[in-house]
Amino acid sequence: MDQHLIWAFHYQIKHQCHYADLALKAIGEDQFWFGVQSLLTCAANISKMLWGQGGKLSKERAPLRITLGVGDNSPLRPTTMRNHYEHIDERLDEWWRDSKRRNFADENIGPAPVIAGIDDIDSFRAFDPRSGLLQFWGDTFDLRAVVNEIGRIHSAVDLVMKRG
Repeated sequence: MDQHLIWAFHYQIKHQCHYADLALKAIGEDQFWFGVQSLLTCAANISKMLWGQGGKLSKERAPLRITLGVGDNSPLRPTTMRNHYEHIDERLDEWWRDSKRRNFADENIGPAPVIAGIDDIDSFRAFDPRSGLLQFWGDTFDLRAVVNEIGRIHSAVDLVMKRG
C-alpha cells in the first residue's frame, strides 16, 4: 500500500475519531440516541477504511491496520449493529411481516432485559448502562469496547501522523 494513500487514510480516520468524540459529548448532553447513532456511523466509517466494505479489502488494507496496531479481532470490525441503524426501514418492514404480536419497544435504557417477555424482533434499540451493551433484535454490541478502541486508534493515528 502506497505511503501517501496510507497517510490519506490516517487523515480520514483521525477525523472520524474526532467526530466520535463529538458523538460521545452528545450522549452526555441528553442527546443519547442521536449520539449513539452518530458514534455507530463513525465506527462504521473507520471499519470500512480498515477492512473495506464488508471486509472486501481486508488483505489490501492490512498495512494500514498494522500502522495503527489494529487486529482482526477489533470491536470495530463487526457491522451488524450499524446495519440495523442504517437500514431501519428494512427492519421495520421485516418486523411488520414477521412479528407475531407486533409489540414495539424502542429507545429503552436500563438493565437487560429492559422489558421482560418481549420477542427479540419486537425490541429495537436498547442500552444497558451497567454492561455497556447496545442491543437491537437480540444482537448485542459492546459500546464501551468500541469507544475504547476508537480512543486507542485516535492516539495511534495522532502519533503516526506526528512522526510523518
